[in-house]
Amino acid sequence: MESFDAISLVVISLGAFLLPLVGSRLKIPSIVLEIAFGIIVGPVLHLVEPSEFISGLAVLGFLLLMFLSGFEIELETFREKGLRTLAIPILVYLSTVGISFLIITELKYPIFLALVLCTTSVDIVISVLRSDDTIKTDYGQMLFIIALL
Repeated sequence: MESFDAISLVVISLGAFLLPLVGSRLKIPSIVLEIAFGIIVGPVLHLVEPSEFISGLAVLGFLLLMFLSGFEIELETFREKGLRTLAIPILVYLSTVGISFLIITELKYPIFLALVLCTTSVDIVISVLRSDDTIKTDYGQMLFIIALL
């Protein structure tokens, strides 16, 4: 590991440890601070530069988040309420696909399709829902499923 990667690892680790503590004290989701921290230590201060090591950490972190997200889905909620629990997420998904199709065929601007489809980042939704245990509610479960779709 190069020394620059070691410095990057220390900076990222400190941020990952301290920012949730600061976020809980300030009563804001830590994901907001983590995104701001990433902007500051990356493009602004150049303490952390993009590298294969950092990309590998990002992929590992995302995979771990997705794995842990599987534990957040409460299947009992879906068993109790049946398919109506999935009705809204499926409707949102189909609406997104339909609107995207109309935009790309009628306006012929694929960039709008990318904007429509990229508006929900699963990891951000999960982090915000977990920050105040909203993910344990029926509403949180519905938002989680919508984000996954």
